[in-house]
Amino acid sequence: MLDTNVARILQRFFGIDGGKVKSRSPELWEAAERVAPKQQVGPWNLGLLDFGAAVCTARNPRCGECPLQQQCEYKISSEVNSRLIAELS
Repeated sequence: MLDTNVARILQRFFGIDGGKVKSRSPELWEAAERVAPKQQVGPWNLGLLDFGAAVCTARNPRCGECPLQQQCEYKISSEVNSRLIAELS
């Protein structure tokens, strides 16, 4: 089962639209299978759960504190949108 918190991290990082029922999204499952370790997946999954609770939260994610912000599609697109809004103002 693809946990909601893990799905949110994958969705944001890779810029995937997981739809309403993220646990059934083939794109999110494929991303999870690509990045998950082949062994000891339990500790990896628990680490992502903690990361989702502390940094990549559902509301008000702490992108500025994220060690993955340089590669994160969500962070990158948020910065681009902020610049465009500032230029139009």
